[in-house]
Amino acid sequence: MQEHLESSNPGSVESSKKSRHAPALAKALWVLAAIVIGTAIVVPFYFSGKSVDPKVSRISGFINTHDLIQHIAVMQDFDKVLRAGVLYPRWLPDINNGYGIAWANFYPPAFFYLSSLFNAVFNDWGVTLFALSALGFAASGLAFYLLARTLYGAFASAIGGLLYMLLPYHVINLYWQGAMPQFMGFVFLPLVIYFAFRLGSQSRARYYAGLGLVYGVYLMTHFPVAYLMTYTLAFYALIWAAREKDWRIALRIALGMAIGLMLAAIYLLPAALEARFATELYSTIFHYHSTYITLLPLGGFGNLVNLSFTLQTLALVAAIAILRAFQKSANQGGKSQSTSLAQTRLWILMGVATTFMNTSFSIYVSKLIPKIDIVLFAWRWMAIASLFTSLCVAAAIDVLRVSAAISPKRRWAYTVAVSIVIASSLWLTGQGVIFGALSNPAHIQPTAYADAQYTPKGSTAPQNLPDTPPVVIQPEGGATELIRWEPYHREVAVRLDQPGEVRIKTYNFPGWIATIDGQRAPLSSDKDGVQVVSVPAGIHKIESSFVNTPPRTAGALLSALGLLAVVGLVALDRVREATRVAGEEASRKALYVRSLKPLAPVVAPLLIGAALLFWLSGGGRSAPASRSDAPAKAGASATPGTEAVLHIDGVPSVLAAVDERALDELINALAAKDNSKVDLLVQSAQVLRVANDTHLRILEFGGGKTKVRILQGEHLMAEVWVPERWVK
Repeated sequence: MQEHLESSNPGSVESSKKSRHAPALAKALWVLAAIVIGTAIVVPFYFSGKSVDPKVSRISGFINTHDLIQHIAVMQDFDKVLRAGVLYPRWLPDINNGYGIAWANFYPPAFFYLSSLFNAVFNDWGVTLFALSALGFAASGLAFYLLARTLYGAFASAIGGLLYMLLPYHVINLYWQGAMPQFMGFVFLPLVIYFAFRLGSQSRARYYAGLGLVYGVYLMTHFPVAYLMTYTLAFYALIWAAREKDWRIALRIALGMAIGLMLAAIYLLPAALEARFATELYSTIFHYHSTYITLLPLGGFGNLVNLSFTLQTLALVAAIAILRAFQKSANQGGKSQSTSLAQTRLWILMGVATTFMNTSFSIYVSKLIPKIDIVLFAWRWMAIASLFTSLCVAAAIDVLRVSAAISPKRRWAYTVAVSIVIASSLWLTGQGVIFGALSNPAHIQPTAYADAQYTPKGSTAPQNLPDTPPVVIQPEGGATELIRWEPYHREVAVRLDQPGEVRIKTYNFPGWIATIDGQRAPLSSDKDGVQVVSVPAGIHKIESSFVNTPPRTAGALLSALGLLAVVGLVALDRVREATRVAGEEASRKALYVRSLKPLAPVVAPLLIGAALLFWLSGGGRSAPASRSDAPAKAGASATPGTEAVLHIDGVPSVLAAVDERALDELINALAAKDNSKVDLLVQSAQVLRVANDTHLRILEFGGGKTKVRILQGEHLMAEVWVPERWVK
């Protein structure tokens, strides 16, 4: 019958198609608008006309900030380790002039994974940062819109989202701080509250998974603000449960948070348990309780932070005043209106509380929060306060548009008031934050970045360390050859004339282990905190590798379980949905099979990913590789120090003499085809049989002869003489 009606009325079919396409088109337009606005915000930062000589800095053209030099250096080294085959980089080998740093063991990694992904596409760190910044602003606005639309109209949600994107403190994160991980955290703040609201309202498996996922990823993006958000979320859950007299609300949100903590354990557990081994400078430099917002006059960045707080607080006050004026009419609404009103009251409470935490009046509350000093700056509460302030503004705009219980004059007055506050915030963003930053110097990325943060506790600061060769023998006497020098693995051949110590140019940190000739050996530290191995006299192969510690293994396993929990909850929710739709008519067994079958392509890769995380927990080193650097052919252009190969066509081995006199005897014996003389030279160890195509290093030339050092095989580190024509 339906088909007949549609065929008899083609217009209705066309109308139906248009109605189905309309929501998708509207969503696409919202996304496009957010990207355009996000791009417009960041363009002055990246294209301000500041030019730097490419010889001075390859990554330039934008404004100098507090932290961007640091984050770019970490991005580049993190990407290098990731490309070396390490799934979770914890050690950055090139920072500190090659001594390395355990930065990635203590700093959340999510942003750096994202930057590596984008750079794999763009192959340009400047373009990567531009794209991430533009999309970061866009995603934060869209995430806010998703949250606000659960309670408010499209227009009010859009204005609230625009305000959230453009509040001065949000833009300060890019233009003045260059705090890219903190900046990207603005995307997750609305998503955490969105899933917490959904989960508190309805106990569905997908909402447990959603809250666990976004909260866990937020912890792995920017821990200081995520740490504050943890207490904010707990406070939100408890207040909501108390108001509704339903403690299941708090329990659901707590379980969702537990999944997030488990998901982030691969970062959290080692960072917490291994912190005692690392130097932590920032919390000793920046004391949390000395960074509260003050209304005293300050200059530069401090003044911008104070003004941002002032205007953000005025926006919250204006929104609260409007909402209270409409409170009576809102109380007379239906069930959906009641839910909106209850949540709006919670937003107001959370906005006031998080705004209060920026001020020195909160010091007695702050002192109750364990490890509050890891947050560094009390004014970081503004990030969370900006979310609830924008929600309150969206709620105020919504009631101004829909409520009829107010005179036109009062409506006009309230509209003007909130418009002035919003316009003032936008003016400060444009004039103070963006245009103010344009007068700052150009960004210059140093070729060598040094940072004492997260270096081994008690070690010498990297700025004071000598720039030595990768391997040094103490006391002098012998020779060294680098066989492999990779981010997580060093392999060195040494020849010591007497027992001594081999210094490897890498800070010694938990996870580094050493072997001598394949046997585990003690790895100690010198007075500077650099790796030292005690080695007996003779020729030896020393290896130093960075592997997982028990906390890293446990963290990886917990994260794998958290990932499986998220996947399992999503699958369970889909099965339940399929069961509800199918009703009681279908067989439960057949229904489960049909429901789970489409999940196989999704679950299988995630199980493989969990297995990889488990593998990561047992190793942690980059995969062994054969000698990667193919030696250049020596020929006539070879110079001492050049790497080459020992080669004669059509033979399995090549003869090499231990000194020039033995080489002369060998050449004479070969010319006379005196095999017995050759055998005698080999038996007396004056001549060595070396495998054809063995790698070697040229040491010196002389009269058609070449002295070389053997770099592989049973005669490793032996220095021998061969005819020049045998060196290729």
